[in-house]
Amino acid sequence: MRWTIRTRMLTVVNLLVLAVGISVGWVGIHAAGQLVETRYTNDAVRHAATLAGQMHVPVTDMLLVRLKTILGGDVCAFADDGGRAAKLLASSLDAAARAEFLRQVREADGIPAEVRLGGLAYSVSSASTAVQPDEGGAVRLCLLTSKSWLAQERRHAAQRILLATAAAVAAATLLGLWLSLSLTRPVLSLAGQISGLSRKVEDGTGNDGCALDVTVPPGAPAEIEQFACAFRGLLRQLEQSREQLARTAQLAALGRLSASVVHELRNPLSGIKMNAQLVADGAPPETAQSLALIIREVERMDLYLQELLGLASGAGAAGSRENDGAPVRLEEAARSVLALLEGRLRHGRVTAVAEFAPGLPAVRGDANKARQVILNLVLNAVEAMTDGGRIRLSAAPAPGSVEDGAFIRFSVADSGPGVVLPDSGTDIFDPFVSTRPKGTGLGLYICRRIIGGMGGRIGYDSTLQGATFWFELPAADPDSLRAPG
Repeated sequence: MRWTIRTRMLTVVNLLVLAVGISVGWVGIHAAGQLVETRYTNDAVRHAATLAGQMHVPVTDMLLVRLKTILGGDVCAFADDGGRAAKLLASSLDAAARAEFLRQVREADGIPAEVRLGGLAYSVSSASTAVQPDEGGAVRLCLLTSKSWLAQERRHAAQRILLATAAAVAAATLLGLWLSLSLTRPVLSLAGQISGLSRKVEDGTGNDGCALDVTVPPGAPAEIEQFACAFRGLLRQLEQSREQLARTAQLAALGRLSASVVHELRNPLSGIKMNAQLVADGAPPETAQSLALIIREVERMDLYLQELLGLASGAGAAGSRENDGAPVRLEEAARSVLALLEGRLRHGRVTAVAEFAPGLPAVRGDANKARQVILNLVLNAVEAMTDGGRIRLSAAPAPGSVEDGAFIRFSVADSGPGVVLPDSGTDIFDPFVSTRPKGTGLGLYICRRIIGGMGGRIGYDSTLQGATFWFELPAADPDSLRAPG
């Protein structure tokens, strides 16, 4: 059987107090017995002898009878001969008891420590007085105290000590109960909250956005607060792990869906591309130019389908370098995207401006993938400005320096309301994170994978006057960006 904290604390405290109480009580009872005997025998007769010597009154039976009333025991007076009782001068005893007492004194050749008179035991204590003028010498007073009375007084003293010990045990019990409650209440409160959280997670009600947290009752010890803080940290880690598992499950479902969608779409796209190439071979220049644009966009769509497959297989993830192709001119990729979206921009009442630094070198990467990223960023900017606006495309050397060479930064700035994330701490580039009600949350995620695969980085800056999304790719010729000398 497992003992609770309260039971253990009460048991330990009570046993400790009981052991201390018994030890102190035994010593106290023994000391109390000696104190009773000393106070009621030795001290009493010594004070009486001192008082009789100072008063210089004759020692008579009447005086000793009065002392008996005061001292609570019979008193006898002997002529003191060098500490020995030589002659009985007076006594409060009756004749029979006096004779028996004298017999025991003679047998002991002095005043004994104990005597028996009339079948009762007495303790005898004595003290000498000053020299009496009438007797010509000192007087030794003897006080006979009943042993039964001394035993009764010892019992009374022991009872008082036992009552004090019992009161101490009761006080310790109450103190232990209070201490145990101060510890067990917050522990039980935390245990109840943790059980409730466990039931929420099992029932699925903990996934509806409600906060998974625990609170510490007021006045709880600091260790309980530390435990609660550690548990909150564990809850945060579990929440992050649960969100990661949810995203992983979504990506797995998307991967299964992508495999079937790509299979169904790539075949007709291949047919469209083949027929457009056949028509372009015999078409006039104006028509051939439009067909070339169609062919290029078909290739871009095929590239997008390949990225969808990469979501499930992990191919093309960030960090896998795919920048060994021919140099890419970002300004050319940007102008081709603006030409493709000319009708969309005009319909959305969006003005696009391109500003590129003169003599900008090419970057290392894949032209089709770079165009895919620029297209996604421009489309996001257009959709962010529901009432029209202005888009500025720019490219220039990236600010600062990096260890592996110079970078070119390409930026797409809009005049929309800026980026407003649904939850604090959410990364806009994570999968399935979107600021639009009908957004899939995959466009920026794919952009990050593409840029990471080409050895670059991507980010954004947002204000109330608009957002600027940018990416940086390594320059194909870093020496062209370095100042001469």
